[in-house]
Amino acid sequence: MLNAFQQGAGCVSTTAAMTEADEQDVAAAILGPLVPGRVCGGCTACCLLLDVDEPDLQKPRDVLCVHCTGGGCSRYPDWPSICGRWFCAWRRIPSMPDFLRPDVLGVMFFLSIKPGDENVFARRCMMGIPLNGPEDLERPNVRAALGVFSRQVGLPVAVNVGGLTTLVHPSLEVARAILDPALAGEDAALAADAGRWRKAMRLDP
Repeated sequence: MLNAFQQGAGCVSTTAAMTEADEQDVAAAILGPLVPGRVCGGCTACCLLLDVDEPDLQKPRDVLCVHCTGGGCSRYPDWPSICGRWFCAWRRIPSMPDFLRPDVLGVMFFLSIKPGDENVFARRCMMGIPLNGPEDLERPNVRAALGVFSRQVGLPVAVNVGGLTTLVHPSLEVARAILDPALAGEDAALAADAGRWRKAMRLDP
């Protein structure tokens, strides 16, 4: 694994260069539109896990939002604007079944967008934050979620525990070859895999 993307990886705010429309367009282009008929239900994972710095809501990570009732929002439908435009991966990916909903899985996955980040894997990746602690990442169904992302999304996948972000997909060997293609040496399969990633991540012209 490669670790230490940066602290605060759970923050929902992206760089100032991206507008709200930009964020929505990128999320829809990569993950697709919201799944019809799928709602959050009693899941309030994002109300706890995210670091939010918006004009109408500020809260640190791992602190439950003051508006959360435990099963919804006391301000709904007049809730903070971020709550009406931010959605986790489960809300957007049809092939993620109900047992991969964040509160059931124990891990909330979402699209993290950090354009221009010096770490190329952090610019666009699927980020996972465990609800309770690192032991949540050992749950069998987490592997099922990683499988969905690796097969269908084609983005790096990372997890953030206690502010430290660790890359879990692709593998360390492939990640190193992505950063420096020469490290693939004479391994044609590794070179081809790293090449596909570099193209997908727009690192090559």
